[in-house]
Amino acid sequence: MPPDFTDERLQAILRGRRDVRRVPFPGADSVALGVRILLDVDLDHARIEAQRYVKKLGADLDVDPELLDREIERQVIWRAFVVPDDPELPPFFPSDRDVRVLDSVTVRALFNVYREHQEWVSPLVALDEGGQKALIDALGKGLEPEATFSAFDANTLRRLCLSMASQLRANAPTSKSSSSGSPSPS
Repeated sequence: MPPDFTDERLQAILRGRRDVRRVPFPGADSVALGVRILLDVDLDHARIEAQRYVKKLGADLDVDPELLDREIERQVIWRAFVVPDDPELPPFFPSDRDVRVLDSVTVRALFNVYREHQEWVSPLVALDEGGQKALIDALGKGLEPEATFSAFDANTLRRLCLSMASQLRANAPTSKSSSSGSPSPS
């Protein structure tokens, strides 16, 4: 069954990584925080800072092989969660140390919220052909193509084009040589 693309989700897809979604803090529904998608450079910085932290601890990854992964998740959380009602979008947590003091259940829940938001905003990677058609149909309702595509975040538009090209390539008939032995034009 193709995914349901509500107006709210379509707007999030069009805004791409600029979308900040308001979510409740795990276990404290009265506390709201904003979640946003990180750029690749932000993820690179999260990984680098996690490596620095593990090295500073002098930790033996043979003893605790998941330590680096846990710290990467904490670094992502620190960077991805913001104060939702402030137009400047300051970090929700004042520092990465404030994320480290959270219990493991809360860290796991926050990281899952980040991953769910990533899928909410950018479903193109996981969409099958039916899902892609549903998204295209939903985007096309009542909008001129130029207006629809101009609303896309540049990275989202790039991923949509790559996804569509991949589908075209996968569904393209294979070219065979003609009877004269010369290849068919592509």
